[in-house]
Amino acid sequence: MVQLQIARVLWLDGEINITNILKTLSKNIGKENFSFEVLWVCDPRDCLYFEQLYLDYYEPWVENGKGYNLCKIAGSNRGLKQTKETKEKIRKANIGRKHSEEIKEKARKTHTGKKHSEETKEKMKKAHTGKFHSEETKERMSEKQSRAKIIRFLVNVVLKKQKKK
Repeated sequence: MVQLQIARVLWLDGEINITNILKTLSKNIGKENFSFEVLWVCDPRDCLYFEQLYLDYYEPWVENGKGYNLCKIAGSNRGLKQTKETKEKIRKANIGRKHSEEIKEKARKTHTGKKHSEETKEKMKKAHTGKFHSEETKERMSEKQSRAKIIRFLVNVVLKKQKKK
């Protein structure tokens, strides 16, 4: 019998409601192969702290065969490998999403004045080696450059006229 040492559960009206992943596992493997028990009762604000203590103690990781946890940090998805389908869902959900001006300003302040190290520059160079722009992309870039040149030309003409006056 597989005994789950840690499961994030909600205790509602005297019944345990388990997460969807655990529901799927219990369906596939069989409920009789699982046991759920209350390990600790605490304030909701302290749940992650105690969950991390139990994770560190029992080490219920998929990779070592002791459990079903994919992530080693409570409340974090760090180290979780997303499937292609999940990545596609996330990509579609983010299409058209715009950052607020406040977020843009924070990012700008964070990066202002910082320079890439030589090592980072080399990594970026290697990552882009052998990659080429499609013909469509080249055309769009050319159009933008042409428009920019025309705008600069017009601005210069206007400035020269203003200087003459």
